[in-house]
Amino acid sequence: MLSRIPGRSQTAATTITQRYAARHGDRRYLNEFVRFCQQNHLFGDRYNLSDIAVEPRFIPPDPLVSAPEEEVDPDVFRVVPQNHTYPFMHAPYNIPTLGIPELSQGTQRIALLGVNGSGRTTALMCIALWSLELLDFKPPYDKIQAQIDRYEEKLSPEERANRIKHRIRVAQQAQERMAEADGGTYIGTGDEEEDHEVNLLRRTIPIYCHLASLSRHLARAKSPLDPAEQLIESLQDQYSFIAAKTLPQSLYRAIATGHALLLIDGYEDLNETEQQLAQTWLEALISTYPNNTLIVTGLPTGYHWLSELDIVPVFLRPWTETNVATAISNQFKASETALNELVYIDLVAASQLLHPVDIALLSNIVSSDSEMLTSQAGQWPHHFLDQRLADLEAWLPYLQQLAEQELDTGRVTVAVTTEKQAVLHTWTPFDIASDAAEDTTEKSRERMPQRRTQLILTHLKTQGVLRQLAPGQYQFRHHVLAAYIAAQGLQYAEETELIEKASQPRWMRAIGYAAELVPIDAAVRAHLQQPKDVLLSHVLDITQWLAYAGKQATWRQHILRLLGNMFVAPNQFIRVREQIAAALVASRDEGSKMILRAALQNPNPDIRILSSLGLGALHDAGAINPLRKLFTIPDEMVQISATLALGAIGTKDALNVVLEAMQRSENRGVRRAAAEMLAMYPDIGYETLYKAINEETDILLRRAILFGLGRIRTNWALITINEVVSSGKEEYYVRLAAMEVFRVLYEKESQGVNGYPSANAIPWLLEWGQQQQRTGAISDDVTGDEMLSFALESRQPQTRYLALLTITQLGLLNQISNVYKHLHDPNEAVRDTAYRTLAHFQNRIGADLPLPI
Repeated sequence: MLSRIPGRSQTAATTITQRYAARHGDRRYLNEFVRFCQQNHLFGDRYNLSDIAVEPRFIPPDPLVSAPEEEVDPDVFRVVPQNHTYPFMHAPYNIPTLGIPELSQGTQRIALLGVNGSGRTTALMCIALWSLELLDFKPPYDKIQAQIDRYEEKLSPEERANRIKHRIRVAQQAQERMAEADGGTYIGTGDEEEDHEVNLLRRTIPIYCHLASLSRHLARAKSPLDPAEQLIESLQDQYSFIAAKTLPQSLYRAIATGHALLLIDGYEDLNETEQQLAQTWLEALISTYPNNTLIVTGLPTGYHWLSELDIVPVFLRPWTETNVATAISNQFKASETALNELVYIDLVAASQLLHPVDIALLSNIVSSDSEMLTSQAGQWPHHFLDQRLADLEAWLPYLQQLAEQELDTGRVTVAVTTEKQAVLHTWTPFDIASDAAEDTTEKSRERMPQRRTQLILTHLKTQGVLRQLAPGQYQFRHHVLAAYIAAQGLQYAEETELIEKASQPRWMRAIGYAAELVPIDAAVRAHLQQPKDVLLSHVLDITQWLAYAGKQATWRQHILRLLGNMFVAPNQFIRVREQIAAALVASRDEGSKMILRAALQNPNPDIRILSSLGLGALHDAGAINPLRKLFTIPDEMVQISATLALGAIGTKDALNVVLEAMQRSENRGVRRAAAEMLAMYPDIGYETLYKAINEETDILLRRAILFGLGRIRTNWALITINEVVSSGKEEYYVRLAAMEVFRVLYEKESQGVNGYPSANAIPWLLEWGQQQQRTGAISDDVTGDEMLSFALESRQPQTRYLALLTITQLGLLNQISNVYKHLHDPNEAVRDTAYRTLAHFQNRIGADLPLPI
């Protein structure tokens, strides 16, 4: 509850909100909105979000497909597959991402996608608080910057001023050199140059809406209404009486003038009818008020409807080791709990393959008892609940009914709970306390069942177990709590019920928790008997249960053997291998390491690449020597993947091998990969790169280091890049790398998130179409989509390949039958791309596509 949050945080927030309200109006609304954002997370009854938040990072869409050109220095991370259903596979790699400020560039409509527990709602709250200037993220401690700061503190004011002038002059020279080379302008990339333009997000008024709170207003609408009016009506239900009276004017004005930051959440908590109403409402909102900034959360599957509304999907980046360490440190600091250094190291290591919600729960139980570091995952939410309910065991029967209701329908309602209690009559500790406090002649539980339900749910909300979505509608504070409680009831479930629940996505984690308690063989068999789909989802979903079941599961060896054989099977599609490798990593099973280590010996380079990356994601220190041996393999991508994997493992021994590769490898891609992985480690990597760029003269090494510096968001790294770009003494080969890094940094700052154009505006397709029109192969009035169909039938494999990639990016589901045909294409790359397209389509529509025979 807010009253338990330290007053200092509330005071600071209110002061800044007053300044913000001077620009945007309704101070009452903003004060209550800020309080809501600070509390709308798992531990919101204990800490302000701004005290524990970790900076969310976002993975933007891939660049638009273009005709291949020979790249001097291609992105080394293109070898890392990004599987957003099993995101731990790409978590430890330094893939390009965007921060909150960069979301304001490009499109104004974004879909923020991630799996349950990945922190989507928390990311929305962070965006809102950042837009209100109430949240900024401190970078990790930077030894190099600290040294520079200490040195400059000793300088006289005149000397410091001269250093600043020198940096500005160097930055200007770098911009001028880049402008000459590219024929454009580069502004705002200097160290000391202040950009006084306020970020677009900070010129908006944030509005958060959980669609469950809006659904009842949409359902009762008799005729089309102003979508903004429906939104504001739902918001009035959630704010105090006074704020609800004043917010319509200020919020409607913000929406009408295009100054609203609309944060929409909870689509997956709706039933099918409500989802259809929500889609219609959102389409009307965009059509009526197109100039607002819109961010909608969703799962990484079933998001095609968002793309149809020109909402561009970005994916929440899973946490790196640095993020994990920061989150744990912040949580212990907020709870004012001492953290033993050895326990901290072990806790960070134990959290590497966990979602943010699990890391928070594990940190919470370890803060009470460090011996619980090796506890089962089910004990973590149990401890959370036990901290909030004095007699948890007595509460469990009632809580199980609420949890089952949430997993079945998406939320808990007073009406449904009351209806069920009319049959079940489940007592709670709250009833006993209430009866003792009341006149014995008045039995409110019998006379006023709905009032009783409301009082109990309100009590659970007050205790930090539930959160209220709208009048009469609740959810557990996090889905993971509902899953844990529901799993307790599954201990006594019949096989038929277990199988039925296991077929529902919302119950997946509950089945995992149940696997810690009872055999779930029936659910495993049922999944294995399902028809196989393109993504093999029914088979690979079982790996999520394996993470809980442990070695005692009777089906463990069978599943691991099955996946291992499928992974190395001859003539397997690469996309299938990627899916299996990612699922093996997500299983957190020691057997996965054995499978991937053995696969390193396979002569197939694709298998070696994925095995390397999987072992890196598993932080397998036992794989250091086998990975090191891959440097003798002539395949460049195999060597790069081994380098990335060693960087991901991150131990001292592994990083020493990475450093050696950066210094001595004859493969410039390996050197670049080593430098960019070292850039992930502020404690070791920053110092290594800083010393090397100032001391080393080897051309290949210096150019690799520059790519590493380009991944470091610090002043000293940017200053170094500017100095190399502007230098007349630096070797051209090195300066060329610095210019490429400079270019990427500038484009990242200026472009942000962008969607894809229609097929009529794809450059490679237009050029190819014009060639065909000149020869009379196609007519002059052919559309872009029709041109893609023609390109799929081209005799040139490269054209078919480009057409499939374009169909994938544009999400052209009408081409699905043509894509299936190309699974039998004579060209292997085209076949693999066709399968990759089908896999993308299945994720996009959220429905199984049949596995081709």
